[in-house]
Amino acid sequence: MQNKELALNVLNNKVTEIIPFFPDISDWYKTKRLPSDQAVQIPTGSFIPDDLPLHENNFSMPEEFENWTYVDFYRNFDWGLPVHIYDWCDFNYNNVDNIVKRTENVIIRQFRTPVGTLQHTDAVAVDGSLTPVEHYVKEINDWKIIRYIIKNTVPSAKYGHINNILKKMGDLGIADLVFCASPFGNILH
Repeated sequence: MQNKELALNVLNNKVTEIIPFFPDISDWYKTKRLPSDQAVQIPTGSFIPDDLPLHENNFSMPEEFENWTYVDFYRNFDWGLPVHIYDWCDFNYNNVDNIVKRTENVIIRQFRTPVGTLQHTDAVAVDGSLTPVEHYVKEINDWKIIRYIIKNTVPSAKYGHINNILKKMGDLGIADLVFCASPFGNILH
């Protein structure tokens, strides 16, 4: 039985002969191929396809696996491949400018609207993780700008991108679309 079918059977409450094993080794793999300050650019649990130049890097990969891609671990050990699809949706804005500026150690995100501008700043920590140092909302009037942004945001699913990932995964595992937080949680973030 393929890992995808096995996982779907479990999710549908069907009895299976074996317990599925779906380890997420994405963080481990990224740190074996990249320095930690670069590894953060690939979100945890993301699909890392075979055709990326990333697999040629050998930052600290054990010698016996240096020619393996991320997906090779799942193929060769017959593990189920768990994938989070973070970038499944684009957000288009009407009368709102969404500006992102990145330097080596800082990411600044700005929303410019007719009712005001909001800015959020993340610093890149030594381990490559992001640390918020400035939030969008700083005073009560900023909520009016948030409301304007939400009213003028049009989400658009990236069906082609999603299908491409599912096609490349085949029967190795299953994927989910990451919604991050509830709508209220997203506003708070």
